[in-house]
Amino acid sequence: MSDKIIPPPETLDPSGDHMFQRMSKDFIDAQQAVNRTVQELRVKVRNMYERLGHTLTELEHKGPEARLEPLAGLHEEGAAVERTARILSDQLEHLERGCDAVRGVSRKVRL
Repeated sequence: MSDKIIPPPETLDPSGDHMFQRMSKDFIDAQQAVNRTVQELRVKVRNMYERLGHTLTELEHKGPEARLEPLAGLHEEGAAVERTARILSDQLEHLERGCDAVRGVSRKVRL
């Protein structure tokens, strides 16, 4: 005999509601994660845009006397933007694969 405990029939969920509730929660969690990544990317891009904009304005008005200090470390900030964009791209790719899998189930059911 097996030592595995089998739950009584009344605790089983033949409708699959638990699975759909879990999928719904996972989707909401994924949506919130994507939204956080988008917000983080917006902040990083906006910061770079402002730094570059201020420097450009100074260059246009002061020429060679413009302050160039705001450009220091710009490559690190650009790398952070690129990493965050890659994370967002990966998140969207995972979501798309998940949606495709769910659509695959519904197509098989319709056949």
